[in-house]
Amino acid sequence: MLMRSSKVIKIKKFPKLFLLYSLLVGLFLLLLSTLYRVELYKVDSTLISNATNQVSSAKKALENALRWRVSDLDFFERTLIRAEFDQSGHLNTEKLASLWRTFIQSRRVYTEVKWVNFSGQEQIKINYKQGRLLVARGDNLTNISQASYFKDIMTFPRKKLFISSLSIDMKESVNAIDDVPVLVFGEKLEKMPKNTHLQGVLIVSYKIDDLLSRLYNINEDLWLSNHIGQWFKIASDNSLEKIYQLKYQIKMPIDHIQVWKKISTETSGTFVDDYEFGVFDTVLTVGKSGKIHGTKFYVSTSERQSPHYPWKIIYYIEKNHLDLLKKSIHHYHIVMIGGFLIFFIFFGYYIFAMYFKSQKTINKLLMANQIIDNYVIYATADLDDHLESVSEAFCQVSGYTAEELQGQSYYRLCHPDISEDLPVDIKDSILAEQPWSGEIKKLSKTGEVYWVLAYIEPTHDVNARLIGYTTVEQNITDRKHLEVLSVTDRLTGMHNRLKLDETLEKEVYRADRRQHPLSIIMLDIDDFKVVNDTFGHQVGDEVLCKIAELLKHYVRKTDIPGRWGGEEFLIVCPETDLHGVQILAEKIRQSLMNHDFDVVGRCTCSFGVVSRMDNESIEQMIERADIALYTAKDRGKNRVESGSDHVIQTHQHEN
Repeated sequence: MLMRSSKVIKIKKFPKLFLLYSLLVGLFLLLLSTLYRVELYKVDSTLISNATNQVSSAKKALENALRWRVSDLDFFERTLIRAEFDQSGHLNTEKLASLWRTFIQSRRVYTEVKWVNFSGQEQIKINYKQGRLLVARGDNLTNISQASYFKDIMTFPRKKLFISSLSIDMKESVNAIDDVPVLVFGEKLEKMPKNTHLQGVLIVSYKIDDLLSRLYNINEDLWLSNHIGQWFKIASDNSLEKIYQLKYQIKMPIDHIQVWKKISTETSGTFVDDYEFGVFDTVLTVGKSGKIHGTKFYVSTSERQSPHYPWKIIYYIEKNHLDLLKKSIHHYHIVMIGGFLIFFIFFGYYIFAMYFKSQKTINKLLMANQIIDNYVIYATADLDDHLESVSEAFCQVSGYTAEELQGQSYYRLCHPDISEDLPVDIKDSILAEQPWSGEIKKLSKTGEVYWVLAYIEPTHDVNARLIGYTTVEQNITDRKHLEVLSVTDRLTGMHNRLKLDETLEKEVYRADRRQHPLSIIMLDIDDFKVVNDTFGHQVGDEVLCKIAELLKHYVRKTDIPGRWGGEEFLIVCPETDLHGVQILAEKIRQSLMNHDFDVVGRCTCSFGVVSRMDNESIEQMIERADIALYTAKDRGKNRVESGSDHVIQTHQHEN
C-alpha cells in the first residue's frame, strides 16, 4: 500500500459514542428495574418453592432419624434375645447393662433404656445425662405399671412397635434424670424362637431436641407439630422460652386457629394471607394396617391411639417478616441500581477522558505522519527490489507519482553511471540482515541529477522473516554540488588532484578486496610551453579544455579521468591489467594526435602507464607512472611507455 499525504482531520465521533454509551447504560438500568419488578412479583412463588424444598429436606432428615432409631431398637432386641439366663431363668443383667451402656454412650440421643417385665417392674435401667451414664440397681429400679405409655405398650400385639405421642408437657414422657421431653419407643417381647425364657417390654426414651435440632440446622423457620396443634422448634435468640433446660419456642393452637384448620385436614399444602405464609407436609401417617408410613413403626388403630398422629413439618414466617423480606429486596435493588449508576458515571468519565486523550494522540500521530510523508524521502521494497510504498517527499524529489512508482524497481531511479557493484553491495547487506548506508546518484523523471544519502534497513514480518527493506533518504544534491566544485578543476571541468587522490584510495581498497587489477594512465602535453609562448595563455587554456573533452569522450565508462596538474592528466582504470591499459592509452594517443586543434593545429601527448603490483602503495604507482611518462618524453615524445621494472631501471641508469 502506498503512503499518501493526508490532512489531519479531527475524528468527530464523540456525539455518536456518547449516544451509544447513554443508550447502553439506559438499557442496563431498564433491565435491572425490570428484574426488580419481576423479582417482587415472584417473591411469593419463590418463597413457596424454597420453603417446599426446605420442608422436603426436613422430612427426609426426620424419617432418616426415625429409621436409625428403628435400627437401634433392633440392636437392643438382638442383645436381649441372645442374653444369658441362669438355671432358674433369671436374666444376667450385669453383662447386658454393660453392653447397652457402651452403645448408648456412642449414640448420645437416648435419655433412658430399660427392660421391664410384664408386671411393670424394671429389670434393667440405664440413664444418660450430660455425658454421664447411670445404671440403676436395687431400690432405684421402680414399677411403672401405672404409666400411660406402659399400658399402651401392653395393649400392643407381639412384634408391634410403639411410639408415644409428641407432647412437650407430657409428664409421663419426661425422663426424671435428664428432665427433657422425650419420645418413648416400646416393643413387647415374649415367646421368642431363639430365647423362650425372654418375656417383657423394651422401652427406649429418645430426645425430642435431636429431631428439633435437625430441623433448625436446615432452617430456623421450620416447626414440628403434633396431633393437637402444638408447634415446636428450637428458639431463635430473640424469642427464647426455657422449658426443661432447653430453649424451645412453642405455638399453641389458639395462636393460629385459621391456619391449623387447613393443616389438620390436609396432608400437605401452602397458606398465604395478609398475616402469614407457610408450607407444610406430613411426616407420620397411619395406614389401615396400623403401620406408620415411612418407618417400621406400628401403632394401635384404636380411638385412644390414632389421634396421636400424624406429625407435621411446617415452614412458617409471619407477614411482617415477609414484608421485611420484600423491603430488603427493594433496598437491595435500589442500592444496586444506584451503585451501578455511580459506576457508569465514573466509568463513563474515564472512558471519555481516555477517548479525548486518544484523539489528541491520534491527531499528533497524524500530524507526525503528514510531516514524515511530506518531508522524509521514504520507501519500502520487497526482496526483488520492487517498490511497495513511497512517501510524498519521495515522489516530489523523483518527479514520479506514487502510482507510477508502484511495483517498479528501486534502481530505476539510479543514474546510469552508478557503479554496477552498488546493487550487489546493497543486496548482500540486506540478505545478511545488516543495514547499509551510502550516497546514491539518481536521475529524476525530468532528467535532473540529484544525490541522496540513503539509510537502508532490512524489514521483517510478524514471524521475523526477512521480507524486504526500508530506505530513508536525505537529499544531498546541494552538498554534492559543493563537493563537486571542491573536487573539480575549474578550467577543464574534470576531477582535480584532490578527487583523483580520493578515487585512487577507493579503487585500491576495492582491488585488494576483490583481487582485481588496477591501472593508471599519466599523460602530458608535448611542448605545451611553446604553445603558451607562441599563441598565448588563452589559446593554451583552450587546448587544455579540448584535450579534457577528448579524454572524457575516449575513455571507457568505468574509467575516471582528471587533471593532475598543469598540462598533466591522470586516468584511473579499475579492473584493467597492463596490457589493457596500454591498448587504451595507445587509442587515446592516436585520437589526440589526429585531432585538428583550433589555432594550434596539431598537438600530441606522451603517456606513461602502469598496473599496480601486489601490496604496492599509491605513491609507488604514481612514481612508476611518472617515470614511464618521462621515459616517453626522453624517447621522442608522442608515445606510450609502461612503468615496467626494465623501463624504470633504464631511466634510473640514464639519469
